[in-house]
Amino acid sequence: MQKPESQWKHINLLILTLAACVLGAFVIRAKLETEPEWRLLSPSKENLFVQHPVTWLMGQCYAHQAVLDSLAGAAASLRQTAQEMAQRMGGEAEIVPMAVHALSSRHANADNTGWTADIGYAGRTANGRFSQQRPSLLTYGRFMRYADDATSGSTTFDAHATLAILRAIAAQPHALVDSIAVAPFAAWRLHEVIRTLPDAERARLADLLREEEGRAGSMRITFRPAGQERVFESVPLLDHPAAETLAPAASTAPTFSGNEKDLRQ
Repeated sequence: MQKPESQWKHINLLILTLAACVLGAFVIRAKLETEPEWRLLSPSKENLFVQHPVTWLMGQCYAHQAVLDSLAGAAASLRQTAQEMAQRMGGEAEIVPMAVHALSSRHANADNTGWTADIGYAGRTANGRFSQQRPSLLTYGRFMRYADDATSGSTTFDAHATLAILRAIAAQPHALVDSIAVAPFAAWRLHEVIRTLPDAERARLADLLREEEGRAGSMRITFRPAGQERVFESVPLLDHPAAETLAPAASTAPTFSGNEKDLRQ
């Protein structure tokens, strides 16, 4: 008769074996490429990473190679900018993270075109650091909410860092940005900081941005192949009929209107 310790050892070994098999099955499933021009995003590479490992394991991180090149190029641009600023100002380089909440699933359909990327907003915690700088097992992106401030340990929306992400992506030549869908709470804060950009870039980014309910956790960036005509016609934020009345006055501290309070209920 086996001792209880030996039995527990065998049970633990069996559990670990089953867990390894399940994980291996998910990895194999995630790497099955069913569309010839699509590729799988790496789970994590420096400041470009999948927000939650489950998204990658479920095979929801596929896109055309041009989209992946644009995301990688934007992340590299953010790293270079941070390093150059650190050299000029001194201190440690603060690199803006790019958290990918979802791309496309393996099978192409109306919702999975291979030309979209859901990218997380940049947020900060109470200590002033970015809220996520690597894949997280604790927070699932689509349920993330942004509070008025970070005094309670919640995440504060950083409009300047979020704009830096969008500028880096929009500047990439691999795939052209067709539109950027953001939640109402983010639209007017981005509208505020976009006003500080040079005229040409300000008009271009404002023309790409549009509001969309249900985007509280991430931005939906829609790309198109280089050389293809734009198919989406948006109402530029700076020319929006409600822009002057809804845009908050400039301030150093992030403030929120009633729209996002509804989103966080």
